[in-house]
Amino acid sequence: MKSNLLRIFLVSLFAIPFFIISCDEDEINDLLNSADVREEMAMDNKNVASGENDIFFLVSSRGITEDLEGDKKDGECPNVTFQGNNYPAEMVIDFGDGCQFRGQERKGIVRANFSHTWDGTLGMSVAITMENYFVDDVEHQGTMTLTYNGSDGNPSFTMVATDNKLIYPADTSGNNPEVSWSSAKTFTWLNGFDGFTGIESDTVFNDDIFTISGTTNGVNRSGNNFSVIIADDNPLHYDISCEYIKSGIITITETNTEVSVTTIDFSPSEGETTGDCDNLVTITTDNLPSITTNLE
Repeated sequence: MKSNLLRIFLVSLFAIPFFIISCDEDEINDLLNSADVREEMAMDNKNVASGENDIFFLVSSRGITEDLEGDKKDGECPNVTFQGNNYPAEMVIDFGDGCQFRGQERKGIVRANFSHTWDGTLGMSVAITMENYFVDDVEHQGTMTLTYNGSDGNPSFTMVATDNKLIYPADTSGNNPEVSWSSAKTFTWLNGFDGFTGIESDTVFNDDIFTISGTTNGVNRSGNNFSVIIADDNPLHYDISCEYIKSGIITITETNTEVSVTTIDFSPSEGETTGDCDNLVTITTDNLPSITTNLE
């Protein structure tokens, strides 16, 4: 009897450390998986925000003037041309089979149909569609409408995206992960706006600075519903001289079996300055440890 009790005791004694180690490994794996999921969520929302930003910048900075026969940026990439001799008129932004623009490889076409001369008339609008348009290896689909709201010293525009998609390259299962969303964003031009005086030169583009705030609702590539708020007091801050988001906070509420809230903070991390141009973000989800990562 004593022999059996001793055997049980010894087995239990040696089993305890393995049990503890196993629990620690499970917790570590959960944290690692959580970090991967959160980085994927951050990348998706960065791609959505950057995609909208790029379209806004492309269309608004190269808007049509009264002179439809003016400078069209022919021969450059993207090649910008206009269809028609009066309004409404279509601007075609063509990246062809691929070229570098703002630090990323792009190909395909963006079409912008202007309702009116891009001259600062309140309510003037542009209907935007994408045609086999890729940023790096991610396809962007959908429609957007850009409307001028007027100016209180800084011009403001509303962009409404309807049934948009990001389509990623095929995964190991042969499926193409997708993010679908609709959004309403406000773009405010803080610096570099030279008035509605025609197409600017590329050297002038580099002084443009603007912010984005608003909401997004959609389904992420994990199949979960999500909603996004970019608050007016912490908008995304774009400086065209930098290819990354400079600062601002995205707050994401994701609904799966339970609700989780994640913040993606693009503001400078410890040791950085506001002048730094990088892709570092801090991601915080509920009570999990924050992670700082480079969204490449």
